Parts: sequence; C-alpha cells; structure tokens
Amino acid sequence: FKSLLPEILGPDGPWIFVSWPALVLGAALGIICTVLSAFRPAARAGKVSPVEAIASVSGGSTKKKTIRGKSTKWMPIEAAIAFRQIGMRKRSFLLTAVSLSFGILLLLSFSPLTNFIQLGLRNNADLGDVYAAMPVGQSSFSDAQLSSMKSIAGVASVSAQRITQVKATFRYDLLGSNYRENKASWKSVAKDNNGMIQTQTPSTMVGMSNENIRNLKADVLYGSMDPAKLNSENGIILMLNMMSKSSVNVGDLRPGNTIQVQGKNMKIGAIVMANTALQYYAGNTFISFYTTNQVFQQFSAARPNMAALTLHSGVNGNNVYTTLKRQLSTVPKVQVGNQQLAKQLSGRISLVSNILFYGFIAIILLIGVLNIINTIGTNVLVRTREIGLLRAGGMTIKQVRNMLVYESACYGVLALGIGLVVGLPLERFFYRNMVQLTFGVPWSLPWVLMIVVSVVTIAAVFLSLVSPLKQMRQMEITRAVTIE
Repeated sequence: FKSLLPEILGPDGPWIFVSWPALVLGAALGIICTVLSAFRPAARAGKVSPVEAIASVSGGSTKKKTIRGKSTKWMPIEAAIAFRQIGMRKRSFLLTAVSLSFGILLLLSFSPLTNFIQLGLRNNADLGDVYAAMPVGQSSFSDAQLSSMKSIAGVASVSAQRITQVKATFRYDLLGSNYRENKASWKSVAKDNNGMIQTQTPSTMVGMSNENIRNLKADVLYGSMDPAKLNSENGIILMLNMMSKSSVNVGDLRPGNTIQVQGKNMKIGAIVMANTALQYYAGNTFISFYTTNQVFQQFSAARPNMAALTLHSGVNGNNVYTTLKRQLSTVPKVQVGNQQLAKQLSGRISLVSNILFYGFIAIILLIGVLNIINTIGTNVLVRTREIGLLRAGGMTIKQVRNMLVYESACYGVLALGIGLVVGLPLERFFYRNMVQLTFGVPWSLPWVLMIVVSVVTIAAVFLSLVSPLKQMRQMEITRAVTIE
C-alpha cells in the first residue's frame, strides 16, 4: 500500500503497527465461541441412554418415515435419500448455508460504498488531461490563447467549450423519487399551473465539439452519443446534478423526454454522470446539459470559456500543466487543472480500497466455502457404512454422485437465497442513501454482482464434491459395510 500510495502512505503518512489488544481480543473471542458451541451438543449427548446408544436406536416418527418412503415415487431415489439426510441434519444444514450467505450479504452491502468512493474519485471525461476554465459569463478565451495552448509540447488536441446560463423547465411529475427524497431540493422548487417546474436558479448549457461529445461515452447512464442526431432533433445530453439546495435531481427523466429551454422544446438524447468541475465553475445550477455547438448557437453567441487539453501518450501532464499556468498567469480568475495526475492517483486509491473491501469479503466467502467443503466431506466420512450398504444394495457410483450433488445443491440454493433476499434490500438501502442522494445516480438491480455471487456459490458447492467423490470411487464395498 505504501508503494501504491506514496502521496498518502509515504514517510510522513500513518505508521503501520501490530495491535496486540486486537490480536488478544480476537484469540479470546475465538476460544470463547468454540467452548460455547460445545455446550449444547455435550448436554444432548449427556441425556442419551447408554442402552439406546449401544442398540443404535434411531428417533423419528412412523409418519415421517412413511412420508420419506413415499417421496421416492415422485423423485429419483438419490434425491430422496439426499433430502432425508438434510432433514436429519437441519441445524447443521442451516448453519453451513448461512455461513456462506454471509459472504454474499457482505459483498452486496459493501458494493454501494465502493461505488461511492469510485464516483467521488471520478475524473470528468470531457475535461481531457489538463484543462483551463473561466467563471461563466465573466470572460472567455481568445483565438490566440487557444492557439498557444495547441502549441504546448505534448498536446495532441484542444477542445474548446462554450458555457452559458439559460432558463429551463420540465414536467414536475418526472422528478421521481430521487428528487423527492432530498428535502432541501423539495423546498426550493414548485410547479406552475401547467405542471412545469421553474425556479429563479438558472440552468447551465455547455456547447461542445462533436469529438468531445463522443468522449462522454464513458459517463453515459442512458441513451447514446450521436452529435448528428442532436443537431437534427434539437437535442441535449442531460447531466446528473450533485444534490444541493438549488439543484434538482433529474429523477425519472429519460432519453426521449423533452424539456423547455427559454421557450424551445429540447429532446433528451442521453443522460450522463455529474460533472463536478463544471458545477463548481458554473455556480448554482438548476439542471445542466451538454449540446453541440450548432444547437448552442441558438441560445448564445458566447465564446469558449473552458478548454480541455488531450495529451499524447507518455507525456508528463505536470509539465503541460505548468506551461499552461504560466501562459495564463495574467488572465484574471482562470483555473487550471491537471487531471492526468488526478486520474493516476484516483486509480491507485480505488485499487487500494478494492483490495481492502473485496479482500475482507473474500476471506468471509472463503470461510463459507471451506465450511461447506468440510461439512460435505465429514458427512460422507460419517456415512461410510451407509453408503457402502446402498452400493451393496445396487446403487451405482453414478447414483451416489447424484445424491451428493443434490445435497450440495441444496446448500448452495439456500445460501444464495438467504444472501440475495437479505442482501439486495440492504444494497438498495445503502445505495439510495449514499450514492443516489449524493451523485444522483439512480439505483438498479446489481446484475453483475448477482451473477458473480451465483457463480461463486455454484463453484463452492461443486468444489465441495471433489474430495468426497474421490473417496467414493476408491472405497471397497466389502470394507465400507464393516465400518461402524
């Protein structure tokens, strides 16, 4: 970690040390839990009659045995035996499945936090590697200044952006729950008699080149980037706003909806992530959106007041940043930023946070996987004589394998069911209260995470079969039936 983040964890950063109280507490807790877990089985064993133990008298009512016997009529014999074994070990079955579900639960619960960190570290795609910006409506870059930016060594291209403020309104019923849950924004916006939202706070419009619009592809949430379509449909690319008292979350607005900008209908072509730098320079904003230079000229003749510099591969952005800052040193209120260093630092911080979060979750998952492997393996070892008798009675090794597959599948299905049923509501709750209300990104089902946990669970339960199946193949029937 020190090598990945020398800026934060360098010589002047926090010291790494061993916490002896934490180690002692962890060891003590482990011993206490182990001792406590033995009390109930010991108490049950103490109540068993010696005569019953010697005679191997098994419990269970005649009714249950009859039901188990009839179950073979509507399911394969190996499945019936597997479910019977699970029914006899309900507590062990439940605890083993729950141990694996904890990993699923933690993975889903932690994912909003990783999303929150990554969004907080995100660099705006439309600002290039190095950028310069001026306060909206106060000044702009001249052609000579833009030309001098292009002449800086290492600069591949300069994208000029025009930013202005306009009056925008849209339908109140499209605010959605994202907006309504933010009480500060709720007090600042009211609808008119036509059901439209309008405030005294202006909106921000950004005119961009076609190439720069295509660069926004990485930030797209809905829709697609097509400058030609934006020109033909009087289109805009709506930007999510960081939540504040004067801004409004786009709520249920989606591509294809229209908003009114100074009396003109504008069609939403796409919705992209919030641009934190733009909102900083533009000040208080009701909503923000991008459009092409051609559409922009319908509303303003403003000259470029933001320039994004894209560098050649391998060029040191710090040198370009220093040169650009020197060139614009006499320009009042200009802000120069270096996204190249920020991108590199953000990537390394994100890597470290992912190692910490997902490493912890991987340990929990590993405990659950090992628990299932141990449970299935121990179960087969304890049932050596029973399985030997089944094989002696005509059950093939394939049927034995199927029986173990059914048992393992039940563990996996229960673990996955518990993990998803409990984890998804928690994931949604944390996401809406962290990511959605801060960055405006609406919640949706985490399909990727659901697929990942499903694959991991399936892999875990089938991995648990490797050793038992090997034992079954190598087991001699005559020897197995004599084992007590």
